[in-house]
Amino acid sequence: MKHSEYFEIGSTLELRENCGSQQIGGGLWDTEADFARWREADLVIVGFPENRSLESFPLSVAAPNEIRRYLYRLATPTTPFAVADLGNIILGEDAEESVHIMAAALEPIFKENKPVLLLGGTQEATVGLCLAMAEDESLTRYVGIDARPDLFGKTAPDSFHYDMLTRLPINLAHFALVGLQQHYMTFDEREALRRINAEIVRLGVLQTDVRQAEPPLRLAHLVSFDMSALRQADAPGVRFPSPTGLSVEQACQIARFAGMGYDVRAFALCETLPPLDIDGRTAHAAALIAWYFIEGWYHRPMDRPAADRHNLLKYAVSMSSGPVKEVVFYKNPQTDRWWMEVPAYTGAERGRTKLVPCTERDYQTALRDEAPDKWWREYGAL
Repeated sequence: MKHSEYFEIGSTLELRENCGSQQIGGGLWDTEADFARWREADLVIVGFPENRSLESFPLSVAAPNEIRRYLYRLATPTTPFAVADLGNIILGEDAEESVHIMAAALEPIFKENKPVLLLGGTQEATVGLCLAMAEDESLTRYVGIDARPDLFGKTAPDSFHYDMLTRLPINLAHFALVGLQQHYMTFDEREALRRINAEIVRLGVLQTDVRQAEPPLRLAHLVSFDMSALRQADAPGVRFPSPTGLSVEQACQIARFAGMGYDVRAFALCETLPPLDIDGRTAHAAALIAWYFIEGWYHRPMDRPAADRHNLLKYAVSMSSGPVKEVVFYKNPQTDRWWMEVPAYTGAERGRTKLVPCTERDYQTALRDEAPDKWWREYGAL
């Protein structure tokens, strides 16, 4: 099967009409004339209009194009701008088949090392991304932005994290959830996340300082953003609208952090339901989030630690009590991004150390003579 046959090529042309050359819709590369040109693009946009697993909810097959309707009219975040939109993936007979079609469609894109901005659809989109990435058998660092853990739900989109952890052939090196709200988590879900040593950044922490979302995103390969993480005032067109949640401004900042990650391969924007989005507010918010992911990707800082760490400033903090005698931090003086040194606890790496993304808040915690929770988690003792 030819690669182009997985996509509805040209399905977005109407949305691009009347867009200027300095707007995203007018600046996109024309893959209808030459589909293979996506290999020259910096970044690829794909739509996945699937939600047939939600029998009790209106179909949202229009979701990717509703997001595009707003995204295309935003200004291009940089010049030159080399982004290709391949259109929507052609769906299968049912949601499960669509997921496998999506995996087959995206696998060649990942092999070319092109990051994918995926517009969904339900969270089956994230499952398809996992299957596509599993082909190269490398370790994957995952971050989900969501209000709920999506572990033990009754529908496929509400249990996809459980599938990711137990059923899918993906090698997870790190599992993090950002924006979780404690009142939506059951005891069993909290215990499950504790057992797998998941990194959790709760909504309350982000409300105090949204920059706390940046460390887990710095090394992430796959990021899935559920629009239900936003508060209802900003995103009413979702299955689980809530008066509590992220603001659009906070969500855009988090998306920018994701784009700025060193190794990001895919950013999935899921769970927009146009039939419930009466005034288009949710699709508009999703478009802004997508824009900030693109903008972040084009402005990634070149501050990855050197092998000898010569580009970092070292801060060693002595501990006067407890089993930890010293916690070592590093900071890049150009970007002010922090790292923490953690000894490897088990396996072949035992005796070595690793650098873990952190924030200045972790450094301030150590100055109070207390090893940060992140240190213990990465050490394997939590």
